[in-house]
Amino acid sequence: MTSKPTSLGTEEHIAIAISYVLGWLSGLIVLLIEKENETVRYHAAQSIIVFGSVTLVNIILPMVLFVFAIPLMGLINLIAVIFWVVFLVKALTRNPLKLDFLSSYAEKLSGAIKS
Repeated sequence: MTSKPTSLGTEEHIAIAISYVLGWLSGLIVLLIEKENETVRYHAAQSIIVFGSVTLVNIILPMVLFVFAIPLMGLINLIAVIFWVVFLVKALTRNPLKLDFLSSYAEKLSGAIKS
């Protein structure tokens, strides 16, 4: 991965890792700040989609399944933590993980919020 300039003033792989540090919140912040680097914008959008979905599931699931939601939420959150660690490690090793099944959504989101 060749490093391109970023609006954040960091190397590309660091900016990508920052996109994942606080889940969808850091993804949103990076997406709003980053103007130059499309790869960083893509990973910020992917962070919003992945971890925003987990947050929504954690809000909606207890309303629908009541007591049965607790074990399911535990499993979903465990998977989310594993993804979070993998995203961070892959970004810091300069080989960021791109989820193919989300790529069209992340590309649309990263292009739509461009200022």
